[in-house]
Amino acid sequence: LWLDEGEGYTEKASVTSGTSISYSYAPTETLVLGIRVTATVNSEELEMEKMQNVVVLQETVVAELPSGLRKGINYHDDNDTTVSLVLEAPGKEYVFVVGDFTGWNVLDEYRMKVTPDGELFWTEITGLVPMQEYVFQYWMNEKVKVGDPYAEKVADPWNDQYIPEEVYPNLPDYDRTEYQTATVLQTGQEEFQWAGSEDTWQAPDVEHLIIYELHVRDFLNSHYYQDLIDTLPYLKELGVDAIELMPVSEFEGNDSWGYNPSYFLAPDKYYGTKNDLKEFIQAAHQHGLAVILDMVLNHAYGQNAMLKMYFNESANKPAPDNPWFNEEYVGPYQWGY
Repeated sequence: LWLDEGEGYTEKASVTSGTSISYSYAPTETLVLGIRVTATVNSEELEMEKMQNVVVLQETVVAELPSGLRKGINYHDDNDTTVSLVLEAPGKEYVFVVGDFTGWNVLDEYRMKVTPDGELFWTEITGLVPMQEYVFQYWMNEKVKVGDPYAEKVADPWNDQYIPEEVYPNLPDYDRTEYQTATVLQTGQEEFQWAGSEDTWQAPDVEHLIIYELHVRDFLNSHYYQDLIDTLPYLKELGVDAIELMPVSEFEGNDSWGYNPSYFLAPDKYYGTKNDLKEFIQAAHQHGLAVILDMVLNHAYGQNAMLKMYFNESANKPAPDNPWFNEEYVGPYQWGY
């Protein structure tokens, strides 16, 4: 029996006969442990190796939140290789950042610090490649795994494969269904360049609005913002002042009215990129049309990150300590949690 704690395999135990071998191992730190077993069976030399992520929980470091950081993914204007992450998770004992940059292993250097009031967990990640997309999650107490609730892009291991390339090209390669949905960070993104027409845009009089409520999926066979731009002259000719989009925040699945939001600030990729959405809004303004976003902040379903962080699996409802969701339904309508 051989073990590799990061500096190569070392033999730990051996037997000259029999069909079993054992060794008592007491790790002192979190690591990715290599385990190798070699044996001779019927004169044949055999070998098997397995990597095991061993986690030794240390006490969480308490530290004030650095100035200028806010909840979510914080990019640095002067450094495209670094990102700071801030997660609101009151009452949690520990939080690790796990993702592409950790090989999807729990590593001590990616354990988040906590503010003295126990409300916010935070960390800084360095050595990132500018413009490269990294899929990641937060792993915390009770084996909870969620993406960043404030993320602008979600990686869905079940449904992204069904989004056409022409609608959303180069989606992240993420198929870890055992971890469910994750989120994406990307340093060095180019800022969207709004046209000069935005400087003079005037919203219509709210006392006289004719609103066209529009569901992108049902209005267009292509369910694509860029094609929606082509229909703006038709909508303008109808005499409307504003277009109200049915919810476009990241929702569960691809085929939905959008009233089952999982990540409130991430535009759902089934309709196009976030810049496609901005281009549609800009084009609508240029046609004299306002765009109203239908936001669903009252309820959510099982994939919502803020719900999953504090959820009673046995009772199938929000846990009593969930800071955002009522444990029991309020009112006569039971839509989601």
